[in-house]
Amino acid sequence: GMTVTQRVGRAALVVAACAVALAVAEGAARIWAWTPPPEADVGTIRYGYTARGLGDNHPDQDGVYVTQRSLPYYVHVNAEGFRTRAALSPDALRILVLGDSQTFGLFVNSQDIWSDWLEFNLNQARPGQRRVQVLNNAIPGSTVTDALEYFRAKGTQLAPALVILAINDNDVSD
Repeated sequence: GMTVTQRVGRAALVVAACAVALAVAEGAARIWAWTPPPEADVGTIRYGYTARGLGDNHPDQDGVYVTQRSLPYYVHVNAEGFRTRAALSPDALRILVLGDSQTFGLFVNSQDIWSDWLEFNLNQARPGQRRVQVLNNAIPGSTVTDALEYFRAKGTQLAPALVILAINDNDVSD
């Protein structure tokens, strides 16, 4: 037979294996069924032309988009309708970014979209100089024609120093 020490060791091993299996199951369940806290859920994804503000995203969004195709992601749209975390700065050197879902950063947290990184890096590279503000007015599904219409209707009012148009090839043919 087994000694008491061997039985206790085997029992401890079974308990440890069960604990690991439960932890893995719990982690998988949390990933699969994760939802943000109710106050962070902005509900249906809201983007597209809006008459309010200089940008075309619905202004004042600050929450988590929840979709069936991906994990939730954080979206901030400032008061003017740009997917830009900071308020519109009257003193900044402005770069206006127009584009589609790739530029909007569909399924990407606001602090990780390329236009936010561009603004950060330009300001880091130019210490003591006029602040650069990158205004992301990308709309998923937007075409070159949409971007031109936006620029004529509203974009010129921003007096941007530079305009970047970034349209993915799947929206060019539209």
